Amino acid sequence: MAEELKIAHGGKDERYDLLHRQVVALTEGEADDIANMANISAMIHATIEPLWTGFYRVVGDELVLGPFQGPLACSRIKYGKGVCGAAWERGEALVVEDVEKFPGHIACSSLSRSEIVVPVWRDGKVVAVLDIDSTELASFDEVDKLWLERIVKCFEAETAQVVTKRVTLGELVESVPCRSNYTFTAAPDCESHDYDDNIWNDLISNLIDYCGGDADRVAKTFVNHFDAEDNYIVTYALDLTDEERAELVSDCEEWRMEEI
Repeated sequence: MAEELKIAHGGKDERYDLLHRQVVALTEGEADDIANMANISAMIHATIEPLWTGFYRVVGDELVLGPFQGPLACSRIKYGKGVCGAAWERGEALVVEDVEKFPGHIACSSLSRSEIVVPVWRDGKVVAVLDIDSTELASFDEVDKLWLERIVKCFEAETAQVVTKRVTLGELVESVPCRSNYTFTAAPDCESHDYDDNIWNDLISNLIDYCGGDADRVAKTFVNHFDAEDNYIVTYALDLTDEERAELVSDCEEWRMEEI
């Protein structure tokens, strides 16, 4: 279903936060990668207004051009070549302040001055990269990297733990192997919680604390919504060590869990 894109007028974090929530909502239930790449490219491009925004898909030993916004681009890039190929080879996001200083930079456009490339992971391997170019030097930083890595997580194939009875969060965590990403849905008891943003902000803060203060290990995977019983649902994916999982199990409050 088509959506009207909303763009926040605050700082970079505010713009990305609203963008991320809309990406999650729009891609939920859509399994076609090309469709999602097309929409995400358009949404990012409209929000941060760079020179070029798009995806390259891994096909054999090279990257093949996918959906994009902006001027014409290179159709194919070899493994390890240019910023895109290097990000694929290293398996990590690359922030390049000046593309002219990047060894082996591929100049698809002479207007490009800085670039950020974020790998898209699925089943333990890179299946694509998100590439964004700017006409200005040093346009991208760690804030862009953090949010763009969160945005491309919508391409990851994650399977939720199925729980149909009322359980504690600890019981759910115990049922999932540590050091693996998983999702769970938390619905507060209507009698003990109001639907106040502070509740959910506190939940996020607590989950980050349990993950050693690393916000990258707490990923929101679905948009907030109300269920048929008017419970407010939020969904997150966590990545916990043995020690962190044990602490979460011992401290958590009771939440209602269900299949998602």
